[in-house]
This record gives sequence, C-alpha cells and structure tokens, in this order.
Amino acid sequence: MPARPRERRPTGVGKQLEQARLSRGWSLRQAEKESGVSNGYISQIEHGDVEPSPDVLRRLGHAYGIPFGVLMEAAGYATKRTDAPDTGGVPAFVFSAAESMDERDWDAAQAFFQALLSLKKKNSDRQP
Repeated sequence: MPARPRERRPTGVGKQLEQARLSRGWSLRQAEKESGVSNGYISQIEHGDVEPSPDVLRRLGHAYGIPFGVLMEAAGYATKRTDAPDTGGVPAFVFSAAESMDERDWDAAQAFFQALLSLKKKNSDRQP
C-alpha cells in the first residue's frame, strides 16, 4: 500500500512566514539567500514540520521585515500580554522571558543593564 502524503499543518508562525515570503514574490531559494536559512528548512517551518529556534526566527524576521517579538509570539516562545500595564515601550516578550529566568539569569541581566547605563552616562557626559 503506498504511503499517504503527510497532511499539511502549518503553525501560526509557519503560515505567517510563508505569507510574508510570498508577498515579496520570493521563492524558497530567494528567501534562503536573503536570510541565510536553508530553503529546505524554511519549507519545513512553513509546513509545520519543525519548530524554528529563536535564532532562526530572528534571521527570517530580519529578512522579511517582521519584528522579532511578533514571530516569538506566533511561535509560542512568548505570550501576548494584553493585560500588562504600561511597559514604557518594552516589548511584551521581554516580560514573558523574564518570568522564566532563574537567579543566575537575573544576576547576568542586572550586570548587563548596569554596564549599559554606565556607558549611556559616559556618552551623555561627553556631549556639550
């Protein structure tokens, strides 16, 4: 008995990426050229056969002009927060990621932001 073709079951992110690619008039090979992600892997994402990593989402989003946070939400890495208070322009996926951080992650994040604030202060002190 011949094997039945696999039923296509695109996920939200796969469907979104396919629509973005097609709206640009790109073939899978053109999408590979623009994003650096293999055309076979892009096809698997679009068909819902694989779940892309955040790095792959970042690369495809950059090539397709889709914000990283939008793709992270569509892929299920981050949840859309409709009940969140004013976040001061910080994307919602940042808060979702923070909810799963352990103590070591918090220490690293705190050190990063202290260094960033220090650098910002140095640059503002240099301006006349």
